[in-house]
Amino acid sequence: MAVNSRGRERSDGYYHAQITYGLMPFAFVLGMYMTPHAEQAGTTALLCMFGCWLGVFISPDLDLPGLTFSEWKVIRIPFIGRYFLGPIFVMIWFPYSMLFRHRSFWSHGPGISTIIRILYMLSIYYAIRAVVPALNLPELSGMIESDTQKISCMSIIAGLMLSDIGHWMRDIGILS
Repeated sequence: MAVNSRGRERSDGYYHAQITYGLMPFAFVLGMYMTPHAEQAGTTALLCMFGCWLGVFISPDLDLPGLTFSEWKVIRIPFIGRYFLGPIFVMIWFPYSMLFRHRSFWSHGPGISTIIRILYMLSIYYAIRAVVPALNLPELSGMIESDTQKISCMSIIAGLMLSDIGHWMRDIGILS
């Protein structure tokens, strides 16, 4: 694998994150056009940009064994990352890393990998909801009813998908 002057591999998580940050303005523009209502365009654009930013954390590289760049980003959150959020995040994504081979179509394929990771997160949510009913977690299907809520969810997913496409383009060598 190609190495730069600082000794980083061509496709290491740092560069994937830099590409994601660079795609955030494009996510904002994409979000502006995702709603038919002009008064919601700003909110939709910000949600799409937020979805793109989430791609730094909910990355295709969560299929790697061991700690990934994404997991280290969570662990490094001051105060709560090291002893609370980080270990939970690592435990949640460990089974995912065992299910998928690194850079397989299912974990890195544009579009499909985004949908698979969303379905994985939903399955974790519903498993926790079933096993620990005392948490009283809400049923998600009834929460997204209006067109505005549907557009908001689709904006976040579109931003995450844009981040994944940038990740994939870096892995195959289109972006350097």
